[in-house]
Amino acid sequence: MQKTPAWTETDFSQTAAEATSARMMGLYALLANDRKVYRYGEGVIQTRMKEHLKSSEHTRTTKRFTYFKLEDKGDAELIEHLLLLQYKQQNNGQLPPGNRITA
Repeated sequence: MQKTPAWTETDFSQTAAEATSARMMGLYALLANDRKVYRYGEGVIQTRMKEHLKSSEHTRTTKRFTYFKLEDKGDAELIEHLLLLQYKQQNNGQLPPGNRITA
């Protein structure tokens, strides 16, 4: 039986990004001030965190960054998709604010 990976939570900051392994792939969530999920994503954790830190929208609404390591990109994409589906089911069909596409 496979264990569910444990989430690691840290500040949403440049210092925290630098302290994260430069090659670690995984799944992450940006958490808003009220600790609700603002955005789900996947990729190289440090790279994605640094990219999100460049966004004034993300830095204004996000205080915490939580993630877990996954070796396989396909697994990360699948779990991200499942978390987004679960979020939509629990929130009247809405995606997390940071995952919504606006034109």
